[in-house]
Amino acid sequence: MKEVIERNSMVEKRRRSRLPSFTPEEIEEIKGSADFFGLNHYSTYLVKVKKNITNTKLNIPAITEYDLMVELSHDPTWKGSAENPNFRTVPTGLRGILNFIKNNYNNPPVIITENGYGDSGTIDDYDRIQFHHGYLSELLKAVHIDQCNVFGYTIWSFLDCFEWNSGYKIQFGMVNVDYEDPERKRTPKKSTSYFQDILKQRTLPEKVPTKKRKQFRRAYITQRHH
Repeated sequence: MKEVIERNSMVEKRRRSRLPSFTPEEIEEIKGSADFFGLNHYSTYLVKVKKNITNTKLNIPAITEYDLMVELSHDPTWKGSAENPNFRTVPTGLRGILNFIKNNYNNPPVIITENGYGDSGTIDDYDRIQFHHGYLSELLKAVHIDQCNVFGYTIWSFLDCFEWNSGYKIQFGMVNVDYEDPERKRTPKKSTSYFQDILKQRTLPEKVPTKKRKQFRRAYITQRHH
């Protein structure tokens, strides 16, 4: 990995590698100093080895393919939003990566620092509710069944905001922000009620509203997470 990124950086005419290096003294100083493992998780990809890849885009999947020498793809059954097709909804992927961390890093304390669903910013964000319900269900399985040492989960995000290369085209917030309003009016989306219910009941709801609002999906697991 170090050699590949250094080589790619030179091809990009950079003065040094995009991947910072540490001196032996720095390595010794930081060894064992981490208090927890912070994990950002949004989606899952299928990968295939592909050595001859050129980087012509500035988005995250393209850079990942370039540096890892793999081709990323999705299972056609995995669904995602029209605004954010690179991030498909694959809840089982979260349980999988948590078990990978457990098995390869001696089961450290983990906090999921980001997990969220990007769409157009609609108030009726039922797809976001389904997304978080699925991922939280798999998280509870990882904790209660697999004994993964997860102590926190953070939603991305509370408010709609500026999203890196996507600007304001993709929104992840539970609260809508009207950027055309000089006061930047805030309006809670449907997902806020879902999370309020979780915080109040301290468990996942057994029924989750869908777009049709009369149909419901049962929770995968409803164990309390204290």
